[in-house]
Amino acid sequence: MKRLKIFIKQNCPDCAKVRPLIDGLAGREIYIQEYDVETYEGRAEAMFYDIMHTPLLMLTDGQGNELYSWRSTVPSVDDIIGFIGN
Repeated sequence: MKRLKIFIKQNCPDCAKVRPLIDGLAGREIYIQEYDVETYEGRAEAMFYDIMHTPLLMLTDGQGNELYSWRSTVPSVDDIIGFIGN
């Protein structure tokens, strides 16, 4: 199953746009993981993928390999659905 990894931080003005996207993907065949880069776990995951800016949304396969990413922007629900195919 594909995963959507979402990297945000608390004072990021564009990160607030992510919540409607998450709501719009409810019921789809995609596992969503949200990371706050100001927490230990979020920082560690961001460092693993060399993430420097938020928001960042990364679509990965089941093994964690990056398939596509949206950096410093929030895609539409239709954009994500186009990549996951449902």
